[in-house]
Amino acid sequence: MPFYIILIIASVSLFALLLSEYKKFFPGKAVAKTITALSFVAFGYLQGIESQYKIIIFSGLVLGFLGDVFLIPANKKSFLVGLVAFLLAHVFYGFAFMHFFRYDLQWLIIVTLPVILGIAFYMWIYNRLDNFKIPVAAYLIVIHFMLLTAIAFYLSERSTQSLVALVGATLFYFSDFAVARERFVQKSFWNKAWGLPFYFVGQFLIAYSMSFN
Repeated sequence: MPFYIILIIASVSLFALLLSEYKKFFPGKAVAKTITALSFVAFGYLQGIESQYKIIIFSGLVLGFLGDVFLIPANKKSFLVGLVAFLLAHVFYGFAFMHFFRYDLQWLIIVTLPVILGIAFYMWIYNRLDNFKIPVAAYLIVIHFMLLTAIAFYLSERSTQSLVALVGATLFYFSDFAVARERFVQKSFWNKAWGLPFYFVGQFLIAYSMSFN
């Protein structure tokens, strides 16, 4: 299947997902979210999985798909399973990017900003977390691991691949804040109106980074 067909399917299903979220139409949400998530897995698979980088990234894409599926039901047990799947996806992405890791002062200065942002966000939602204080703290650590290694990847390589991976990781990173706000602060369509496009575009870009390796 040509890449552009997958992108068209994903675009249509993402629009259907946002419309279903707005209308609070659960069947439409379940179907559209599953199709959109399957689309980035298929897109990654078509890039080939013959190198170590591609294998690790593709594994992360599959875990992301599982996270999407388990976040569809609105219950705590399913939410926790989805959280673990996404946590592992971030770990896989981080390990893929870490292969190119190079520690230096420039990296240390740049990563200060997202670390401060993550700490501030956790402090903001802390009193709303109930039994999720430790899982959310662990999740924040892992998503920062992914983003910080993606930054290191770009600073080390300065390539198109590393830039695509960094933009994808950054969008994925910020989409998690929308999920947390929706789950723990205030339920609102607007969390999903920007969080879902950030997330799915981020996943597609991470998958696209496989095409360079």
